[in-house]
Amino acid sequence: MKKLLAAINSRTSLRRAAWRPAFSLVLTLTWFVFSPSALTAAAEAVNSPQLFVVTTLSDSVAVIDSATNQVTTQIPVGVRPVRLAMTPNGLKAYVSNNKSNTVSVIDTVNRVVTATIPTAHDAPQEITATPDGGRVFVVHQGAGDVAVIDTATDTLIRNITIDGTGAKDTLATPDGRFIYVANFSTDEVCVIDTSTYLVKNIVALPGPRRLAITPGADRIFATDYLSDSVSAIDAATQALIKNIPVGSAPRGIAMRPDGREIYVTNVNGGTVSVIDNTTLTVIATIPVGSKPWHVAITPDGAWAYVSNSQSRSVSIIDTGTRTVVKTLTVGASPFFSVIDPSASKLYVSNAEDTTVSVIDLSSQTVVQTIPGVGSQPFDLLFDGPQSLPPTPTPSPTPTETPTPTPSPTETPTPTPSPTETPTPTPTPTETPTPSPTETPAPTPSPTETPTPSPTETPTPSPTETPTPSPTPTATPTPTPLPPSITTQPASKSVAAGQTAKFSVAATGTAPLSYQWRKNGVNIAGATNSSYTTPPTTTADNGGLFRS
Repeated sequence: MKKLLAAINSRTSLRRAAWRPAFSLVLTLTWFVFSPSALTAAAEAVNSPQLFVVTTLSDSVAVIDSATNQVTTQIPVGVRPVRLAMTPNGLKAYVSNNKSNTVSVIDTVNRVVTATIPTAHDAPQEITATPDGGRVFVVHQGAGDVAVIDTATDTLIRNITIDGTGAKDTLATPDGRFIYVANFSTDEVCVIDTSTYLVKNIVALPGPRRLAITPGADRIFATDYLSDSVSAIDAATQALIKNIPVGSAPRGIAMRPDGREIYVTNVNGGTVSVIDNTTLTVIATIPVGSKPWHVAITPDGAWAYVSNSQSRSVSIIDTGTRTVVKTLTVGASPFFSVIDPSASKLYVSNAEDTTVSVIDLSSQTVVQTIPGVGSQPFDLLFDGPQSLPPTPTPSPTPTETPTPTPSPTETPTPTPSPTETPTPTPTPTETPTPSPTETPAPTPSPTETPTPSPTETPTPSPTETPTPSPTPTATPTPTPLPPSITTQPASKSVAAGQTAKFSVAATGTAPLSYQWRKNGVNIAGATNSSYTTPPTTTADNGGLFRS
């Protein structure tokens, strides 16, 4: 009898002898790290991180393999998907479908939609998952409410009423206790208590747009798009601390990981304002490209990358000198960007090019433009474990007494309307979309224009200048070291009837545990860093080992 040669390969395709039938086993591994806060992080050992990209006009989500920078699949979702949220373990993605009034649930391992959840109200858009992964909160653009989804059952469990319509951003506190909502139309930041679902409104200046939280989780910052300012909110008292004048039409906001500085993109001003978190004042105004939309900061805090949506470029800012050191050309209408888990590459969605640009962070160059992503790529996130809550580090108490700011000091660039549309098309919203969303779409509808209310005039009210409360002292807790593969399983060739042994080496906060799977089913007893297969047979042809 001829000996049957089988190739068992952890990464690559089968090495096939011309005259011998052969089969391949593809192996991946996931291990789990249990942090002191009982949060669970998961990471795939063999599979490279996968980038999920919402493609709004294709009604799908593209999946890009970051190892090859190739589109591997397109996942159909609902009509006009807009935003994307990932559970902390990276195993589920939730996509808001603005025109079909649904949320699609994606299994990120098998890359299929496992549930489609009706949201009961119009135009779901902004979406966020709680840090424990138990619930997802979805803001409706067409109704004054927030939908709550139970991720265990993937069902709608509640709708929470908030003031007005057209809310623009959501943010969960690291402990999951509160959800903050930037309510663009009512000039408020809403705070939802996740244990009671009660809502508190904090007065801000007109047009709160995007939100950011300090590493110590003691302050929240909101960009006030219509008043050229940033509102600083005390998380302990949920009261306004100060309105900080910045440039014209502030939108994007990001915090340095050490919490010392906040970077804000001024869409109509073509600048980035840098706010000192101690004094709550602007310490630098950095010229960048036209219509700066989004800013991403590296995990070490050394570099800030600004997507200039109208000038088709990304400005690279050295945060040490607060200067632009390089400007890179990318595709048309670059909107969002995301840094990969290894902090080696930045991915930029080019909404009008159907492409994603890849920037190498060591050489600061565009190394690839990924084609065929889909029509109008927009929001994008990696699978795998999402960022764990930051180590609480209280922000320093401001050294100056907050005072009201009647109006911004910068003269806005004249535009047909208060719009941050990154293209010359004169649509009356922040982005060309058939609904009051950020999603670029070619045809407007009557619902696009947010109706200004009398409170949109940036006239200070007594509630805008509260007496500052003492900054609460947070008790630091250690940040778990995320898992990292140091040695991947090696490929092996064995004859039929023989066994194959795979091993993996990993680092991370102890204890590490392992679970090997075959065809999606846990292998009993396979819970060590190595696994030896039973004697192989021809029935194993095409077998898939996954975690």
